[in-house]
Parts: sequence; C-alpha cells; structure tokens
Amino acid sequence: MPAFPWIDAAIIVGLILLNGFFAMSELAIVSARRPRLKAMQAQGRRGAGTALALAEDSGRFLSGVQIGITLVGIINGAYSGATLAEPVGLRLAAVFGIDAALGEEIGFATVIAIATYLSLIVGELVPKQFALRSPEAIAVAVAPAMVLFARVTTPFVWVLDQSSQLVFRMLGQSRTGDTSVTEEELRSVVAEAESAGVIEQSESQMIAGIMRLADRRVRGLMTPRGQVDWIDAGADEAAIRAHLAATPHSRLLVARGSVDDIIGVLQARDVVQALIEGRPLDLAALAQPAPVIPDVLDAVDALETLRDAAIPMA
Repeated sequence: MPAFPWIDAAIIVGLILLNGFFAMSELAIVSARRPRLKAMQAQGRRGAGTALALAEDSGRFLSGVQIGITLVGIINGAYSGATLAEPVGLRLAAVFGIDAALGEEIGFATVIAIATYLSLIVGELVPKQFALRSPEAIAVAVAPAMVLFARVTTPFVWVLDQSSQLVFRMLGQSRTGDTSVTEEELRSVVAEAESAGVIEQSESQMIAGIMRLADRRVRGLMTPRGQVDWIDAGADEAAIRAHLAATPHSRLLVARGSVDDIIGVLQARDVVQALIEGRPLDLAALAQPAPVIPDVLDAVDALETLRDAAIPMA
C-alpha cells in the first residue's frame, strides 16, 4: 500500500485556509464602519487609509476577492480529487475488500465531501464570524495584502468590475448605495453604547435631549407672553427698586408701556454699577439690544445666534 500523500493534504489545507482569508477579508472590509476607520486613520494606524479606500471602491475590491475565491475553489477541487482520490480509494478497497475501481470512485467522492466540508467550515463560516466580531481591526490588517492582490489581478478585476457596472446600468440601478446614518440608527447606537457601558445613562440622556432639541422650533421654547418678566422704561426709581428687589431674575426685558414694545435687556449688574456710581436709573440707556429671531427658526440655529450675542436672550 503506497504511503499517504501528506504533502498533498497539507497543500489542500493551505488552499482552504487561503479561501478563508479571502472570505474573512471580504466581509471585514465590507462591514467595517467608515467612522471607525477614519478615526483609526487619524490615529495613524497603518492600513486604515487603505481599508477605507477599498471600502469606498467596493466594486473593484469585490471583483478581486471573487477572483481569488473562485480560483482557490477550482484549484482545491481539482487538486484534491487528482491527488487524494486514488490513495484514499486504495485504502478503502484494502480495508473493506472491495474492487479497486469502486474503491477509487468512493475515495474520490469521500475526498470531495471532506474538502467541501472543510471549505465550508474553515474556509467560510469561521473566518466570516471572526470578521463580524472585529471588522475594523481585521480590515486594517488585511487591506495591504488585498491591494497587492488586486494589482496582480488588475486585468481580470477590470473586466469583472466593468461587467458588473454594465449589468447595473441595464437594470437602471446605481452601485453607490445610501450610507448616510438616520436618526433612528443614531438613537440605536447611543442605546447600544449605554447598555454596553461605553457611555453613562446621564450622557445618553444628554445626547437624546440634544437630538430632541434639534427637532424643535423656537416657538416651542419661547417663554409665554403672560410669563415674561419685564419692566417699564418709564417707571420711577422707587418702582424700579421694588421690581428689582422682588424679581428672581438677573436679566429683565425693558419695554415702553407694554411687552410688545421691547427696548432691550437690563442686567442686574448694570443697575448695581449705576447705583454705586450715583447715576440715575435710566433703563432705556442701561438696556442692551437683544437679537430678534423668527419663531419658526430651528432651536439649534437659535443657540448659534445666542452664542454670538452680547446678551444670551432673544
């Protein structure tokens, strides 16, 4: 009985592992999150920029990976059947006492079945599960090798890439999908980060509050007219002192006769300074102008206006 060809078996195992490398690389780069890759690139991680470029040009990358997987699969099937079918068939014939020709046919089927099984487990399922667990880290690690392979197979990659583009055009579709993050997806990411302990509950509530604020208009944030604390610019000094002593606010609106005729905003510190210096309480002179904004303005835009204003009131 001839010796079992262990070298051929090792070559077949190597081809299966190579198939697993291609499958893992494909899924890792496709499923890697662009913001994380950009953050890794900003940190100076080698391969992050390459992985990001491959993810952006997924058509050429997927063509290259498919070439590798297809070639490995063809070579593995042909090589395993040609090198291991006969020795396995001879052993089966010797053990079970069957005809050598029948043993070789059974051996061929056995070799193909085992090679297919190992290809599914070692060459597909396990590598893809690794890719899903750490897509960004694996994408950064395999990106240089995948770029090199794409360069070696450039003519074939170009043919496949152009062919896939032609099919998309025939179907009236575009290969570039919508990668923008929706508000619901962002809320889901925040909730996931909170449950994983990445951010605190208070931080999650702050983020949710900011998102709710961005959806609101100024009209929903304004103080109702009846609750506005204001002071008449024509009031005498005694009334002014009494009002300032009773109000809990450090800023008051100054108006002429009614709240509909606003002059500006009076700050308590300006009143105190005027009293210290012995100046008369001229509210119209002490009031500072406030920005005027439409009530349909977004709340976030209103915050920008208040940030640039001398008085944080509008």
